[in-house]
Amino acid sequence: MRIRTPKKNKSDILKTYLQSETDLTSKINESIFNSFFNILEKNISDHITIELRNFGVFRSKFMEP
Repeated sequence: MRIRTPKKNKSDILKTYLQSETDLTSKINESIFNSFFNILEKNISDHITIELRNFGVFRSKFMEP
């Protein structure tokens, strides 16, 4: 039997990130975080595969309706 792990959305990840990073202001950290996600989203929408070592691969996939 597979155990389901709770899913996190972008705002959950942002909250965790802001709590763990205290060397810069929250506003700067949030800007860095959002820039990273914007780059991911842009590349995926342009059908560019993104590989984050020891994490995973993100790619867009065409599916027929």
